Amino acid sequence: QALAGKIDPLIGRDREVAAARALLTTRRLVTVVGTGGCGKTRLAAEVVASTENVVLVDLAPITEPGHVLPTIARALGLREAGARPVST
Repeated sequence: QALAGKIDPLIGRDREVAAARALLTTRRLVTVVGTGGCGKTRLAAEVVASTENVVLVDLAPITEPGHVLPTIARALGLREAGARPVST
C-alpha cells in the first residue's frame, strides 16, 4: 500500500467510517469523493486498515483515462491473460 507507515488516529469521522464499512457489506466498489483536502484519502485508509478483504486504489495521480483500469488491476493483483489485456 502506498499509505504504509504510521498514520495518526482519525478523529471525528466515526459516522463516515461506519457508513463506508456498511456500504462494503453490500457493494463491491465504494468511491470516496469530495473537495481537495477534506480527508478522503485518510478516511479511505482508515476503512481499509480496519476492514478485511478491502483494497484501496488511489486514483488521484492518474491523469490519463487509459491508466485507470490497469491501475485498479495492479492493485487487485490481476494480470493479463493471453492476448486479452486487462483494459478490455
